[in-house]
Amino acid sequence: LVMEDTVHYGLKDDDEWASQYPSNGGFVRLGPDNRVFSVSMFTQLRCLDTLRHAVINPPETDQEKFRAQRCFNHIRQMLLCSSNLRLETLKIINGGPGTDGLGLEHECRDWGMLYDVV
Repeated sequence: LVMEDTVHYGLKDDDEWASQYPSNGGFVRLGPDNRVFSVSMFTQLRCLDTLRHAVINPPETDQEKFRAQRCFNHIRQMLLCSSNLRLETLKIINGGPGTDGLGLEHECRDWGMLYDVV
């Protein structure tokens, strides 16, 4: 996949963010007791969505703050667990040094099968 900038998934695009989830929200029921599990990818997407909401409306309650902190930690751990090791060119972005991965080829998983199954 070659990374490209997009106009999609903006901070206030609730419908586009919601469209990432299958109709069951990425949850599956398994076993004789019908236990509920979340597919990790959808947990991560929900966390990004939680953080998106926190940028728009900063958390006020302890519960909202805890949830945002838990999501930061979850995403941090998942990045450490399965990050792409592609080297990205350092360039000037908004007047300062940075990287964005745009225009570079990255190795990605094909999540189509997951959406079909879930």
